[in-house]
Order: sequence, then C-alpha cells, then structure tokens
Amino acid sequence: MPTPGRDRSGSPTPSSTTSGSAATASRRERLQSHMLTSLLSLQSIPPPNRLPVAKNKESLSLPTTTRNFRGFVQKSGPVFAIQDAVHETLMWDYPARTLCVMAAWAIIALHPHLLVPLPTFMLSLLLLQTYQARYPPASTDPAVPPVTPAQVIDHAITEPTSTGHGKVRPPMVPEPPNEGSIKYYENLRDIQNMMKMITDVYDLLAPFSIHLNWSSPTHTLLVFQSLILVTLALFLVAPYLPYRFILLIAGEGAFILNHPWTDPVVKKLVGRIGEGKEGRKLKESNRKVLAMLNEWIKMDQLPDDVWTRGWREVEVFENERFALEKGTKAKEGEGRWSGHNLRYGERKPWTKGADGYADDSVFAEGYTLDVSRQVAMSLEDGWAWVEGDDWRIDFLGRWSPLAVDEAGWLYSNSDWHKPSPYPFGHPSQPQLPPATSFASSASSSTSGSVYALDEEDDEDEDDEGLDADGLPNDLPSLSSKAGHVKKAETRKRRWLRRAVWVGITPRTD
Repeated sequence: MPTPGRDRSGSPTPSSTTSGSAATASRRERLQSHMLTSLLSLQSIPPPNRLPVAKNKESLSLPTTTRNFRGFVQKSGPVFAIQDAVHETLMWDYPARTLCVMAAWAIIALHPHLLVPLPTFMLSLLLLQTYQARYPPASTDPAVPPVTPAQVIDHAITEPTSTGHGKVRPPMVPEPPNEGSIKYYENLRDIQNMMKMITDVYDLLAPFSIHLNWSSPTHTLLVFQSLILVTLALFLVAPYLPYRFILLIAGEGAFILNHPWTDPVVKKLVGRIGEGKEGRKLKESNRKVLAMLNEWIKMDQLPDDVWTRGWREVEVFENERFALEKGTKAKEGEGRWSGHNLRYGERKPWTKGADGYADDSVFAEGYTLDVSRQVAMSLEDGWAWVEGDDWRIDFLGRWSPLAVDEAGWLYSNSDWHKPSPYPFGHPSQPQLPPATSFASSASSSTSGSVYALDEEDDEDEDDEGLDADGLPNDLPSLSSKAGHVKKAETRKRRWLRRAVWVGITPRTD
C-alpha cells in the first residue's frame, strides 16, 4: 500500500512537494522573525520609566514590516496629493489659485475668528464635490438631449421636487491602488522623495547641535544666556505685538518670496546695493558690530582675578607680500600672499611694531623664521599670559587710520605706503586706494602705528573731485603718483593676546 504523499514507486507527489516547500518557507520566516526579535530584546536596554504606550508597542517583525509598508504605499496617496497641492500653490504653478489663497489668507489674518467655522466650511465644500461626482448635472450627460429654457421652466413647475441631475453614478469610495499599477509606483516614488527630504532636513540641522549639546561649555552657556534674555524680552513685548499684521505679512510674504520673478529681482538689487559705496559701508558697519560684540563676550569671560590684578593687550603684527606665481601652469596675474615673499632687508614676517622695524623686536633675525607657525614671544617681568587666552586677529582695526578687511588685513603699495582696506588694483577691486591715502598724512595710532605719507605728494591734494567711492575723478592729475600707486603688494594685520600682571618676584641671592 503506497505511503500518503507518495506514488507507488515511493517518489513524492507534486502536491506533497508544494505543501512541504510552503511549510518550510513558513517555518524559516517564523524562525527569522523570532531570531530578530530575540536579538533586539537582548541588545536593547529599555530606558527607565518608560511610558505605557511604549511598552505596548508591537515588537519588530519582518512580515509585519512588509505588510505595513505595502499598506502605507497603497494608502498614502492623499497625503502626497495635499503636499503637491500646497507646493503648486506656493510656487505659483496656478496663479489664479495662488491669488485666491492669498486673498483668503488676508481675510483670515485680519479676522482670526473666521478660523472657528473654517473646518465645517471645508467639509461642506467636500460634500458638494462628492455630490457632484455622484449626481452629475444633466447637461454633462451625453445621453440626455439638450433642452430649451422653456422646457426647463415647465419641468421645474410640473415637478418641483426633481433634482434635474443626470445618470446617478456610484458613490466615491477610497480604492487603494493595486501592486504594480501606475498609481502604486507614483506613491512609491513620493515615499522615496519624502525620505530624501527628511534626510536632507536632518543633515541641515545636525551641525547646529554643537550649539546645544554643551560640547563647548562657554559657547553653549552664552547661547543659554541669550535665550533667557530673549525669552524675557518676548514675555514683556508679547502683549503689545500686532499679531494680525504679523500673520498678514508672514503669509503674504511667503507667497511673494516664492514668485518666479522675486528671486532674480532680489539678487540683482542686492548685488547693486552691495557693489555701491553704501553697500560697502553697511557691510563694514555690520562686521565691526559683530567683532565688537565678540570682543565684549571674550572680555566678559575673563576670570575675576584677571580684572583685579589688571591686564593689557600685547600686540604683534603679521606682514606679507604679494608675488606672482612662477611656472608654466600659472596664469597671467595670478599670485599669492605670503611672508616668504618679503624682500631681503625689509620688515620681517612677524614684528612687534606696526612700522615693521620696532627696536624691541624679539624675533629671530633673517628669513629662517617659520611664518606658518604661531609666533612665540616673551613678556616683561611681572607679566604672564592669561590662562586659556590665545592669539587672535584684531578685526576691528583700531590701530589703523583706515578700516581693515574682513580678515583684518590693511593693504599698501610696494613701499608699504598708501594704506587701503582692500587690495586695490587686484581683480574685482577698485584700481586706487581710498582718497584718504591721497590726503593729508595719517596720524600715529594709539599702538604706535605710523602711516606717514610723502609730504610732497600731499601738499597739492584735497578731497574735491571725488567720485561716489571716494576716489579721484581726475586721474591724469595724479601724474607721478599714478605710476607710483600701481596695486597693493603688501599687507599687514594685528594679532592680540591678553597678559595679566602677576607681580615681580624678588630675587634671592
């Protein structure tokens, strides 16, 4: 008698083979799910005081994940439809719709109480759309012949309860797309793009975590103090803010900023303003304000004993010269700034005086000094460096009769004359230094910096005939000076470090 599931020859039948494979696959799937769940339960340490909802979460399971993902792909269409509608409205893909939304937002912003009936109003509009989909008007039904206005009036009188609709259609029922359909793959594409968007947002915000995780206690403490002050200020100002006006401007501004014409117009205006004299002055003012705030913050962080003992700023000047690149691959006019380019016999890469020839310089003579390393210098007896304070660039440029650039440099010609806050004569820069360089001799700064100009060059010059940037209009009148001021070839900047008074230790013989 043959064994069940086998033929007379003893070989397994096809039906038994199929059922055996299905049972093996089912057991393998259950085993994988059980192993994964056990592994997660062993490696994960539950945090203390977990909420009940967290305890009741379903454990990780591959079949459940597959089933839920399939359902999410099928039923996430409305979410992406709303997302596309919002994007189309903001980006002016349909100007008429965008203008209607802007008008509606203006009314709601000025009359916020209209937000209360807004949800029921939106549901009413939804019911009207679903009604029109189920009961289309007769005029849209091709099977119904057209009628005259007289027939319409006669029908309304004889049958006042008739709706006059065409053929009744089935009600609208949500139908998730089947796997393999075009709509299914559209939802899958939208899910892919949504995951990319979430990843991009995370990568954008992740660098800001250093301001909040106390990796730098000093910086995070400053952020915390600033937040406390801002919170207090907002608490006091909040009752007096015009919220309706703020909502109106914020909402309408979001639409205006996303208009296709706004971006190129704003970029052009910003470029025109930034290239002008007023734009440069504004940038310079903002840079000085930020540098001054940073300086105040650093001073506030000094220990109390430093203020009690007394401290002072120790300065050192970094000097560099511009030299053209050498070699066959170097383009015409290309070069670099470096202390190695300084000529023999002139100032050294690091000096204690702004003139470059301070008598009390303590740096090594010659050109064996490694300009790539931070300079080391000794202090007088009784002074010591403030602990935790290091060399920093003077971005305010108080030592200079003119301003300095964003890196703290003050530029000059080949002879270290004609100071300028920008590298004049270089690409995308003015061809001449500011008019102040052509005016009277600059006085000495508080740090002992001297910018004396040739007296014979300054006697016949004044501030008349200057253009909007403060440069001479009559360039031929410069004659010999025009050949002297070719372009900026030297520059210098000041480094500062704080030293505290510790007292002179008496010597013991």
